[in-house]
Amino acid sequence: MGEFNRKIDVFLLVFLVLANQLFIFRDLQIVPNAQATDAPEPLDLVNTVNWFESADTIYAGMMCGKATIRDMIDCISRMTSWQEVIRWTARCKKFGSVAENRTKIQWALDNATMVSGMPATSYGYGNDYYSTYDGELIAGFNYSAKYSYAQAKWNATTAFNNFESAFNNTSTNHHASQVGGLEDSGWYGMGFLDYCNSTYIAGSKRCYDECAETMRTFLLFYQYGIEKTRALVDAEVIWNYLNVNYWDSTTAHFSYNADPVSGADNRYECEAGGFLEVVALLKYFDPNVGNMNRLTTDMQTRFLAQKWNSPQWTFTQNDQYTYYKAVNHEYTSNNESRLKNTVMAWAALLGIYRFLDSASRRNITDMLVGYSNLAPAWKLLRSSDTSLFDVASNEFRWTSDAVSSNVATAYGVVLSFLQCLVPINASLAVPIEELHYEYMLNLLDPELFSVSLNTRTVTISIFSGGTVEFILNGTAYHNFSQNGTYQIAFNPDWSSINSTTRISNLPSRLYLGNVAFDTMPPTYDNNTLRASNALSGSLCVFSCRWQDDVGLSGFVFEHNNTGTLKNETWVPFDSIELGNQWSNASLTLNGTGNVVIQWKFYVNDTSNNWNIAVPPQYLTIMAGGISMTSIISVAILIGGTIIAFIFYRRKRKSPRALLSV
Repeated sequence: MGEFNRKIDVFLLVFLVLANQLFIFRDLQIVPNAQATDAPEPLDLVNTVNWFESADTIYAGMMCGKATIRDMIDCISRMTSWQEVIRWTARCKKFGSVAENRTKIQWALDNATMVSGMPATSYGYGNDYYSTYDGELIAGFNYSAKYSYAQAKWNATTAFNNFESAFNNTSTNHHASQVGGLEDSGWYGMGFLDYCNSTYIAGSKRCYDECAETMRTFLLFYQYGIEKTRALVDAEVIWNYLNVNYWDSTTAHFSYNADPVSGADNRYECEAGGFLEVVALLKYFDPNVGNMNRLTTDMQTRFLAQKWNSPQWTFTQNDQYTYYKAVNHEYTSNNESRLKNTVMAWAALLGIYRFLDSASRRNITDMLVGYSNLAPAWKLLRSSDTSLFDVASNEFRWTSDAVSSNVATAYGVVLSFLQCLVPINASLAVPIEELHYEYMLNLLDPELFSVSLNTRTVTISIFSGGTVEFILNGTAYHNFSQNGTYQIAFNPDWSSINSTTRISNLPSRLYLGNVAFDTMPPTYDNNTLRASNALSGSLCVFSCRWQDDVGLSGFVFEHNNTGTLKNETWVPFDSIELGNQWSNASLTLNGTGNVVIQWKFYVNDTSNNWNIAVPPQYLTIMAGGISMTSIISVAILIGGTIIAFIFYRRKRKSPRALLSV
């Protein structure tokens, strides 16, 4: 009987285990992972893309929950082109040391072809040459120094000297600069496309293709610590030249081309987003660079003043206008529309959003969500107007005159997703990054922005708090109280938000566009302007609390305590924060009573904006007197009541600081 009972027990146990597994299985079937049919309409192509076709698609797949950084590293390890190894390792540097395969990088350094000290990007003109389009290859000098490897071949000083020499070359086969009296036969320009045997090789002097890309090459030298002083000066020479010769004050935009014979033209170049990124980097490295307001004005003129009817979205011929809703190759004479340049434009617009005027910000949100019976931007991207989407194949194409492709579709999907994140009074954290010609991977950063159909989550990075509208399916809003990276969980049909979690601070590695365009000085709390005492000959602490919408840097304390107005040394704040930072200055007051001294703080932020609007403060120094000061207090609990006894002693009077404005 006991054996029978044991068999019954075993049977029941097995039955319960199986029943439990069936119950769990049933639950798993109730809420399946999202499939293509579950995707909101802007993301309905996610599961149609071959995300592992190439490094480009793997990178885009990281933003759509279809690939990981490990997939990218594996892809780099299989590459057979040394240029591609350095390009993609440099692009993935933002993900940290995990993205660096030392063995593969050293292989690339060994197999590189050099031309006049620079890495050769291709072969042409009868020679190997370095193109300014291919800025990532300069990272090879950084890796050579980091690993102490192949340093004779990758000599950074030689490379910079030769490149700068070519830049200043006055031979007639290039577009020379009018710098230090140098000029050549009627052609002036601050950039060159290709570098071959220490000479310029170029057929034009466009503001982005030649000028800005040469500027970016110098900035990459600066970024990697190679001849930093000279590199920054050379980059600023180009920017100053562009402001003199390419800025059209009548139309309020940077012209496409310029020369002293025909003058500046009023055409609009399609790479304006990349142009902005390059100059923003210059401003980031040197906060004293001027004319940044021209960049925001340029973007407003091109893209926002008339919404979709603004010049860069349109084409005109014989006074007949075509409205593309995507970036036009060149207004007014080239009607090709371009997907890459559209990505670049939206990256720039979202990066400078908080620094645009209210009308321009409203125009951005209108274009993203739709207005006047027009569909949202993501939907217009697939319309016949743009000529960038092939309905038959359900794929995007890079340009209106190209065939559709899997890789273009990958980036079309990512752009569609980003166009569903609509800042209202928040600001997205958009990095300044331009490593290659027509570079798209600054806003396209999977650590900052991504979406997963399987988990129905969106990752979004906020530079400054406020409201963001999500239009993945209907309308959902969330107000972000502070900056940082957040994960948003959506309900099954993506129409509302289930939860919001702040998962991290913004990565410290970022060069944020918000910093480059910040023109607002720090503000102060008038109620916190104070001095700790006014007793002659005593130590006094002068204080004020500050805040800034980007980041506080430091302060200078001004006073005439000794009879002459002087500025003390600039003092950095303890930490770079947006607010609640105190400027505290200690000073031993002079020994003369009944005199008034003047004092003031000057404070700057991380964009080098100074608050000079604080009015001078005045402190009346007083001689000693007699006052009663508590020296000890005793509290006794009696029947639930606290009885306090305070004892005093007489001392010299320390009067309260007298402040007036």
